[in-house]
Amino acid sequence: MAIVLGAQPQMKNLLAAVAILFDQPFQIGDIVEINGVTGELESIGLRSTVIRALSGEQVTMCNTSVASAMALNFTDAERQSLAIEIGVDCNTPDEQVRSLPRVIKSALKLVQRVVVQEVYFKTFGDFALIFEIRFDVLSNDAAEAREAKGEIHKAINERMKKENINMPVPIRTIIAG
Repeated sequence: MAIVLGAQPQMKNLLAAVAILFDQPFQIGDIVEINGVTGELESIGLRSTVIRALSGEQVTMCNTSVASAMALNFTDAERQSLAIEIGVDCNTPDEQVRSLPRVIKSALKLVQRVVVQEVYFKTFGDFALIFEIRFDVLSNDAAEAREAKGEIHKAINERMKKENINMPVPIRTIIAG
């Protein structure tokens, strides 16, 4: 009886592997997000599935977890919808705060493979007024999406300097005794 109970998790993982292989929600090499991990699917074994996360680490998940999770497959997607937040100084004049969505949209028109969906004042942060920028990257490639985000950050930084809008960052003072 103890042997049967001890083998139960392995049997569940084996059955989950069979279900994954027959359903084929993804293939080796696909870019997926499973249980909050986004990366390239490297292998589906009898016990576990391995994903190479975008940040480089290898993540191993038991197949029962993979089979029961909501999985996103980005491989066949034509675009990726992403969002970033920026903070502007709380002392920014109201007129500039109101015009900021238009200013940001204008600055981002020059970024290739990016379509800006919306820019809005999201909330008050601890040190800044927080704006969210929602955009689509016209590619399903993770490296191209990271590159596009970098280009967006550069374009925003350049435009904020040009408009004399300060984007504060928290400063830590360390007192050594």
